[in-house]
Amino acid sequence: LYFDISKEKNIEKGDINSAILDLRYISEIQNKLGLIYESEKSAILALELLQQLELDNPVLASKIGIYNQLGVLYGKQENFSKALEFYDEVLDMATDSASINSLRNNKAVMYSQAKKYDFAVKELLKVHNYNLKKTDKVKIARSLDNLGFARSKIDDPLALENMREAL
Repeated sequence: LYFDISKEKNIEKGDINSAILDLRYISEIQNKLGLIYESEKSAILALELLQQLELDNPVLASKIGIYNQLGVLYGKQENFSKALEFYDEVLDMATDSASINSLRNNKAVMYSQAKKYDFAVKELLKVHNYNLKKTDKVKIARSLDNLGFARSKIDDPLALENMREAL
């Protein structure tokens, strides 16, 4: 309720950036409450408002966040092809390597949910190689576990090795 009121006030004042932020919060809350279709509508409305703004770094960051949110939501709706479209688009927009790696991981999860494990493995190899360079042991273990799981689904002999190493 607070963010709905705030969104309306911000739209009335012409503060589109704040209205977009309110809509992103609304979409996140709706998603957490299991209201995925309502969350989708809020995210799409935020995108529509974004189109009124000149594309600068903060607007691009909002757009990336909203596209990622829509990818998650379409995955929950089991509309995997649409989710993957959003991940592909957002990967084309993202510029920093940490964000790109996170988005690739999300895309790999979507491929796994769609039972396209070969594609998931390809993305997860990129994720894991990035994590190895950053030496974050938790992320390395997580990417190995995800990679092992995806490989197990295609009877890849490296699956068990990946999962053991993740421990």
